[in-house]
Amino acid sequence: MKKTNASKRRFLGIMLAAIMVFSFAPQAVLAMEAALEPAEGDVTEVINTEDTITGAMPDEAAEETAALEAGTTATDTAVATPDVAAPEATTPDAAAETPVPAGAAEQQAALFAAAEPIAPAEPDFSQIAVSGYNGAYDGVEHGVTVTGVPDGYTVQYALSSASPSYFNTTPLTQKAVGTRKVYVRVVDVGANVVWGPEAAEITVTRLADVTVSGFSGPYDGLEHGLTVAGVPEGFAVQYSKNSYSGFTANPVTRTQIGSTPAFARVVDPANNNYVIWGPQAYDITVNMPDGFVIHDYTCGYDGAAHSVSVSVPDGFTAQYATSSAASAKQYGDPAEYHSGLTQTLAGTKTVYVRVLDKDGNIAMPAAAYKVTVTLPEGFAVQGYTGTYDGQEHGLAVTAPEGYTVEYSTETTAASFTDTPVTRAEPGTTAVYVRAKDPAGKFITDSTGTAANRYAITINKIVFNVQVADGTYLYGEPEPDLAPALTNPEILPEGYSAADIEAAVGYSYEPDNPGKANSKMRPVTFTVDESKLPPHSTVQIYNHTGAAVTAANKHYMTAQPRAMGITAGSGEYFEDGSYTLTYGDPIPDVAGNIAVTGILEEDMDDVPFKTIATAHPYVWSDTGALQFDTQSAIDINALNPENRLAIGAYSYQIHLNSHGDADANGNVGSHLKYAGVMFSLNNLYIYPKAVTVTPDDATKVYGEPDPALTGSDSGLAYEDSIGYTYYRETGELAGTYAVYADKLAYNAHKNYDFSYAAGTFEITKRDLTLNGNSDTFVYNGTDHAVGSYTADGLAEGDTVSGVLYEARRAEVGTSDGAFDLAGIVITNADGADVTACYNLFENPGQIEVTPALANPTPADPNPADPNPADPSPVVPAVQADPAAPVVPVVPVTVDPAAPAVVPAAPIADAPADLVDTATVPEEAPAQTMTIEDAAVPADSGNVEGATPEELTIEENAVPLDSGGDAHWALLNLLLTIGTGILMVVALAGYFTGKKRKDEEDEAHTHRLDRAKSERQVKRRGVIRLLTVIPMLIAVIVFLLTEDMRLPMQMTDEWTIWMAAIVVVQVLILALTKKKHEKPEDGEMNGVQPQNS
Repeated sequence: MKKTNASKRRFLGIMLAAIMVFSFAPQAVLAMEAALEPAEGDVTEVINTEDTITGAMPDEAAEETAALEAGTTATDTAVATPDVAAPEATTPDAAAETPVPAGAAEQQAALFAAAEPIAPAEPDFSQIAVSGYNGAYDGVEHGVTVTGVPDGYTVQYALSSASPSYFNTTPLTQKAVGTRKVYVRVVDVGANVVWGPEAAEITVTRLADVTVSGFSGPYDGLEHGLTVAGVPEGFAVQYSKNSYSGFTANPVTRTQIGSTPAFARVVDPANNNYVIWGPQAYDITVNMPDGFVIHDYTCGYDGAAHSVSVSVPDGFTAQYATSSAASAKQYGDPAEYHSGLTQTLAGTKTVYVRVLDKDGNIAMPAAAYKVTVTLPEGFAVQGYTGTYDGQEHGLAVTAPEGYTVEYSTETTAASFTDTPVTRAEPGTTAVYVRAKDPAGKFITDSTGTAANRYAITINKIVFNVQVADGTYLYGEPEPDLAPALTNPEILPEGYSAADIEAAVGYSYEPDNPGKANSKMRPVTFTVDESKLPPHSTVQIYNHTGAAVTAANKHYMTAQPRAMGITAGSGEYFEDGSYTLTYGDPIPDVAGNIAVTGILEEDMDDVPFKTIATAHPYVWSDTGALQFDTQSAIDINALNPENRLAIGAYSYQIHLNSHGDADANGNVGSHLKYAGVMFSLNNLYIYPKAVTVTPDDATKVYGEPDPALTGSDSGLAYEDSIGYTYYRETGELAGTYAVYADKLAYNAHKNYDFSYAAGTFEITKRDLTLNGNSDTFVYNGTDHAVGSYTADGLAEGDTVSGVLYEARRAEVGTSDGAFDLAGIVITNADGADVTACYNLFENPGQIEVTPALANPTPADPNPADPNPADPSPVVPAVQADPAAPVVPVVPVTVDPAAPAVVPAAPIADAPADLVDTATVPEEAPAQTMTIEDAAVPADSGNVEGATPEELTIEENAVPLDSGGDAHWALLNLLLTIGTGILMVVALAGYFTGKKRKDEEDEAHTHRLDRAKSERQVKRRGVIRLLTVIPMLIAVIVFLLTEDMRLPMQMTDEWTIWMAAIVVVQVLILALTKKKHEKPEDGEMNGVQPQNS
């Protein structure tokens, strides 16, 4: 038993040691790698890759040095590069020892001084040519082609050459079908015209190769449509049944007999279905096949039923109906005629016929045909229409012998008799007539229908009366319309023309509001029928012989009176013309004017107005002013307050034709007087001179342009004009001209503009080169800082060719130094913009501090033992009392200083630089304070550093959440606990199995050996499952914890580690064996043991 327990303990110890080694080996490896990494500050990260501390020169400087050594210098360089460049070397010392070729700088300067300036060639404008375009529509914008324009000159385009302001640099194009005339001119940088304007046309025609054909052929049961060819790829054909709407990509087709008009057009889908061909109309005609005949039928009455004549080829079927809307069920078989589809009696019936093909499809849609049965020969019925004469009048009926005729004024069959119907008084009587043949059969409808209805009409006697013209002169008496009878021959006995004329009266509305004394007033006629003969009436005709009706009224028409003007004295009526400048006062034209022809009562009510017919100025193609004699402008109420535009004016005085407004406010149709014009002298108004001066402006290189402004002088009235200001192109430091132009010519044509030039200055930009500083711990070797930052670079600019170094080996401080001989600053396009900067140097420092002997790292978050003490002391701690005593120097750390890891002690450091002080036994702990200067600085993290700085961050744990980095002690303990539970489970499996074997040997007579073995195996498998939580715990710990970091008790992963332990405990619980009560007969009371 003792031996067994000792074996258990040894096995458990081995398993626990293996778990701990497996758990902490990766952390130990990471710690060793961290210890082997150089201390912070021992490696200098070079930010500017073109300008390192090794002294490597920029590519441009190296190429220039090589050229100088070869005795050649580029003479065609636009901007001279610096003469001195750093020679190639691997260290600053080597760079200092490499000599520059003697006389290189002097040679290059002499070459530049000897170069003669080359005068620019005179531009040749004779080679400029402009050509138009003529081609079929292709969906692409087309413009004019301009060639031969010298460099530095700009092409401008306009739709009209009438004004210089119409031109701009936007090319004018044409995509749609049509023609556009474009004017082209060439200007210099000051917008001065050096060529043109010349006109060219852009013509886009419709497609010419498209062909469309219709269809004409016999019925075959198939759909037929248009055939379209010649449509270029990318365009689409659309169809419709009319020419103005409904176009789609679906073809118009026809299958049935008949004709369908179809329209086709070609469109550009990429241009919103722009029509580039058509639409044109074509017919799709499906004809009747051979042997197909159908037409109306007419015959005389014979007592038989008759229908339309139809003959169809084999396989086709004709169907009949009394309505075009009949469904298939309403159509009957041709052999089954009935009264609805035939005509027997005299009259006409409409029958609708359609034809089906052998498949039952409609070959011919329903069409109307007529079946007409005429009355028998010799049988006729005619109505009566006449003027009242006091006699009875009836129908005129003739019938062959043996036929019977009956009459009625009603529609029922019972109302018919053989007595004729007559009428004597004015009016109309409807009479229905039916007839029977000698056999007693009806040859007409037996009741009253539209087919057998006739009329007896007696009209009144009409007397025609004509009235006189109602036109008269305003101010004169209104005329008498004098009605006069024009057909006295119809007068009955006892009546005269005067009697008829006296029965006619008329009236109009002379005092109707809104129409008083109006030009046209409608006349209302009345007829007193009591004065007329019985059964008579009157028709009024106007003086032209046209009947007066509600639609054709007769009017009293007042004609305007004529007026006259007599000019009095005054300068404005003298011969000659006036010449003014826009803005000058307009001469008063209201001189002495005498008006004649106006009625006394209207004298104060007839004002006059002046109208100026203007021929405005336009700009000719050569830029000169000329009059546009094709246009005219009417300007009302000319007076000194008017602001007349430039132009040539012909003055006239026009008297306002007085009149009252109608109900719609229209005065023109109710004038009392005819206007008279009196011509006066001409007045010429020329443009006023205006000077536009742009304001001077400035900006710093690399900044956006400020808004350009300016001012004008010379505007008249309160006119305000907007201008556009622009400057010469260029972004390098220097001076540029500022120009101005008006926004639109039409709004400012009254002025003649001249423009002054302003100045736009781009000043140099300040650039500060900041050398980086750093602090190192003395280790007996040189330390150097070669990185820098550039503060003030414009966006997109880069700096190269800068040499910077701060170097020191001994304890102390040294300033850095810049070498800017090879500096080059380029913009985003690669151009040298060094001359656009003012350069300033701000070198940093390098500091070397004494090395420490076995320093103890300070707690990065020390507890403050004494709040009043600004420099708390952290006592040193010895881990193992049995280990040799090593002097430990407690370190006072400034809480505000960045946490650093001190470098390892330098074994070979001089004795005077290593603190070898020891602490005697029982002696109080010594304290050493590290000054700020001794703390290694963060090299490279200079405030304001540009993106050229590179920060190399420490590799993080894969699942580290960032923030305040620590590792959790409880997580380590939980991981170890998970491993211990796994070891216990596995150890219990092996020891329990051995114990079970012993018990089986001793108790085979009570237990079933096979059953016992199965239970042991099952619990063994469960124990093996404890390996899974152990592996998960180790993996989670390795992925989330970094033992090189400061320790804390828990973190966000602790709850997960605890959950893994709980799972491990549950698995272990499943391996426990339940206790069994001893059965009767058990030997020695042996109890089962837990496995």
